[in-house]
Amino acid sequence: SYLALHSMFEIADAYGIDVRIRPVLPMVMRGMAVPGPKLLYIVKDANREARRRGIPFGKIADPVGRGAERSMMRDGSWGVPTVRLGDLVLWGQDRDWMLARHIEELCDTGDGILV
Repeated sequence: SYLALHSMFEIADAYGIDVRIRPVLPMVMRGMAVPGPKLLYIVKDANREARRRGIPFGKIADPVGRGAERSMMRDGSWGVPTVRLGDLVLWGQDRDWMLARHIEELCDTGDGILV
């Protein structure tokens, strides 16, 4: 999510779109067991992608506790980062190009976007 936010804010700024951040309850808070190898893979992958994109990467904060309990499953998001724009739903930090292309298509069709 941290890596995706950098791209999302750049895209939103370029098109004048407001970004609304809606937290998703972490897997560990939903009673899901997260195997050690999966955790290690996630961290290594995030570190690799951060280096590739020149984004600082270091200490990791995993949002757990009562504040996270008040966040939402009501939007149907089960994984992060999930990005929504109208009917378009994207999952994954590497889908920023799809978001930008969708915005451009909305502009090209004359449907426009609400800003």
